[in-house]
Amino acid sequence: MGLSVAALRQELEECGYDGDRMSRQIASEYDTYRRGFVYQTGAKTADKQVLMLSLEVGFLPGREFEIWSLSACLLKDRLEQFGVPLGQQRDIWRQFDGLPTIETVVNALELNKDQFVHKNLETMNLNNLERLQEELKTLGFSPKTAEVMQQQMEKGVPDFRLHEKVIGDKGQVDLTLYFKQSSQSEHYYFNKYEVALNTGKPLEEGQKYMVITPNEKEPGKNLVKPFELVAEAVEFFKEQKGNSTLAAGKDAANKVELAKMENGKVNYIAKDFQRTYNTPAVTQTFFVQNGKGFTAEQSANLIQNRAVFRDDLLKLSGEPYAAWVKLDRDQPKDQYQNFVLTQWSVPNYGFILKDTLEKFNIKELNEPAKAEKLIHALEAGNRPLVTVVKDGQETKLFMETAPRFSQLNFFREDGKSEKREQFLKEPAIGQKVELAKGAGKEKSQEKELAPGR
Repeated sequence: MGLSVAALRQELEECGYDGDRMSRQIASEYDTYRRGFVYQTGAKTADKQVLMLSLEVGFLPGREFEIWSLSACLLKDRLEQFGVPLGQQRDIWRQFDGLPTIETVVNALELNKDQFVHKNLETMNLNNLERLQEELKTLGFSPKTAEVMQQQMEKGVPDFRLHEKVIGDKGQVDLTLYFKQSSQSEHYYFNKYEVALNTGKPLEEGQKYMVITPNEKEPGKNLVKPFELVAEAVEFFKEQKGNSTLAAGKDAANKVELAKMENGKVNYIAKDFQRTYNTPAVTQTFFVQNGKGFTAEQSANLIQNRAVFRDDLLKLSGEPYAAWVKLDRDQPKDQYQNFVLTQWSVPNYGFILKDTLEKFNIKELNEPAKAEKLIHALEAGNRPLVTVVKDGQETKLFMETAPRFSQLNFFREDGKSEKREQFLKEPAIGQKVELAKGAGKEKSQEKELAPGR
């Protein structure tokens, strides 16, 4: 059951917190397109010690709120009383369900010198890790990425980036995931990732980009800086002032030179790399809220200028709705350097995928399992290969959705488009008129040739 602003304030005050200040701050975040808000603050205990609180609140329709959880820790002066080493003091956090009173939190956090101080830390870290692993799985990122994330978390790296790649129709889509550790706990957060569409030829497995420059401190030797992303490698190469080489390969000994610079001037760019070098990547940042957002597959298709379907979108009022979404790449980016998202709501706009598919002679629709798989692929923004039938002949074509026009588009393997009308089960209105005219003309000719009575 949801709480109004007044009820939220009362609930907080009854538990011993500054309900007026906290409820006003939480309410001010309601219209920010998010599902919830993490409010961080401090609170004094009965014996004047200080707790650090992290309160997670969910946003419900009608400006109502739901308390999801509260995390808390005792600050430095409190921990010192129990002999907790300085390097571990910010680690002693614990998560609670709902909204416990300050007294309950303090009792749960009371530490004794004989207790193993890492117990809460280990539990917290495992919960945090499992939650992030589940988020990555839900969003469609690979197990390998989750494995590397765990390694970075175990090392305690305060913020790090992970990379994935998707081979696109024209070029490669690079995905960069951003992870950051809280300044007040050991918790890690995954709040956004960036996709970049590059026109270059994808690297082979195990290869990387690298910029090679002379080592001024050790003449005769070189410095090799590796890069996962071609855009970062090109940018770094362009910033060099002396002699430098941009290459790709497994290592500096097994490389292919892509560009060279002498005395700060570029004097060579490989022919098949020139377009990649001179054409900036098309980028977009996607934000994640509690593991919810566009999946890796959806974002890779969005950046390739295709539409995807989502049935878990929320209006400002909190009411859920479904819509087809596409990046408006014909307009300038916004102040955050992102393309604006264009939406066509379902069913209001009128594009119903199943109904549109039924208008065409598509062989896969005759088998329920294949039909369902086809629909899922199109909703994710993919361009699946289908079997269309024209004049009794089967042809393989790629197909994608065009929600703006409530239609489907067909493409040959070489990328050239095909007229959709030729694959309809029934001729379009214009074709019906032409057929009717043709039929009338034939009848007229038959009448003229018929013998007189």
